[in-house]
Amino acid sequence: YRMAGHRDYSQYLDGRWYNTTACPGETLYNELATLRDEAWSRLPDDDVRFESHDTPSLLRTHQVVTVSLSVRNAGVTPWIPGDVYLGYRWYSQDGTPLSQAMDAGIPSLETAFGDWLPLTATLTPPPVTGTHTLYWDLYRQSRPCNGRNLRAPTFFSSPRTCHLIA
Repeated sequence: YRMAGHRDYSQYLDGRWYNTTACPGETLYNELATLRDEAWSRLPDDDVRFESHDTPSLLRTHQVVTVSLSVRNAGVTPWIPGDVYLGYRWYSQDGTPLSQAMDAGIPSLETAFGDWLPLTATLTPPPVTGTHTLYWDLYRQSRPCNGRNLRAPTFFSSPRTCHLIA
């Protein structure tokens, strides 16, 4: 998320300055501010990265479980408590939605771009036995923050497949 040249990190150590070179030249360094602005302008307003979770792969129908997740704000708009919420949707194996977006919890801290936040969510599976796919997302005003189709793998490695038993 950061664009810098090695001269941006000069340091004084043991009576000597390091990384004080003029390389790669004034032309690039004169353009760095413009390059940074251009890169920043291409970032999405809302985006989320799920870094880890402990969603169980086997659940009973109607079993309410607590899931720990770690999420990173990958959009430039800060997450304000009460403005965003963690949610999820369930889909059957053929892609049929089994639930609307369910509110699983609200972040308790303001979270700026690049910051991560540990969350605890309440997860309730659908009342239908079988193998289903769970998609987590962060929502702002009922819209998913990642802007991707929720039927695509939004868990960023893969969606979570859960086996539901009676």
